[in-house]
Amino acid sequence: MDPNQCVMEDCDKPLGPDALMFEHNGKPAGGICKICLDDAAGVRVMFEKNKEGTYIPSEIAHIDKVL
Repeated sequence: MDPNQCVMEDCDKPLGPDALMFEHNGKPAGGICKICLDDAAGVRVMFEKNKEGTYIPSEIAHIDKVL
């Protein structure tokens, strides 16, 4: 996983200054680009621990209606 690329499925855009960035213990753990964030009312992110012990996003879903 490239920490400078969007982690949304089917997106290969780089992360920019308006991206939602994830970090764990001060290390980059992924992010969602502004384009993928703009077309969602909300985003649900599930994290999974990798072999190095860093939590990385494993499942991301757009939410159309936020409570």
